[in-house]
Amino acid sequence: MRFVLVVLLVLVSIGCRKGGYDQSQMAKLTAPEQKIVGKYKMETEFNTGNSAELKELLEVLETLEGGETTLECLPDKTFTMAVGEVPVKGTWSLEQTSLRLRITAVGSMKPEQVAKIESKNLGVSGWSMNPAQRDEFLAAHRNSLALERAEGMTSIRVGADGTLYSAGDASGSLFGSMMNYFKRIPES
Repeated sequence: MRFVLVVLLVLVSIGCRKGGYDQSQMAKLTAPEQKIVGKYKMETEFNTGNSAELKELLEVLETLEGGETTLECLPDKTFTMAVGEVPVKGTWSLEQTSLRLRITAVGSMKPEQVAKIESKNLGVSGWSMNPAQRDEFLAAHRNSLALERAEGMTSIRVGADGTLYSAGDASGSLFGSMMNYFKRIPES
């Protein structure tokens, strides 16, 4: 009898976590907000004739960052973004079709700390440092790259198909006519 109750309790708790998210948290969200909750992977699209070359360059940059960029919006209105190996955390809000991300942590640091360390290390190569100093220097550099990438994705337009499009202006970027967007990862 006890075994049956335990199995029943487990089944009920699994049923309340449809899609891997706590349904009591989901119930607190508006219908449009519920559509935001989920996992996404950043993709890049080029609108130029040199798109193959730019895509190759972007893949090299992605390798330097340590991997792809992903985003997960949670029902408690927090998000986790992975920029390569660096976790970026914060809160999200939705106003009509505009999703806003507020960054609260990059790696184990606050965004202000990352900026302060990056300005302190400006012009420093890291080659003259001991191994522990170099590791700290490289971690700060990775956090800085992650913060820069994440800051470019803090203002997002929600497409009719659920795709999250960066609202940043690409015209001044290195790649000119490049568009970043987050495509939803299908639930498994």
